[in-house]
Amino acid sequence: MLVWEELNNGGAIGVGHCYTYRTKAPGGRLVLVNPSATDEGMGITFFPDPNHQWDDGNSI
Repeated sequence: MLVWEELNNGGAIGVGHCYTYRTKAPGGRLVLVNPSATDEGMGITFFPDPNHQWDDGNSI
């Protein structure tokens, strides 16, 4: 089961608030970015973090 954690990224240039989430995955994290409250224009990427040490203090 994927447990998505919302990140407080302070918004994106020209977009206002940008919804960003991360979840643990084998070998790293999946990061999902959604520029609006709808599912329009979403993007997802893999961030290598094999030991799941990413703690930037920006989690909500």
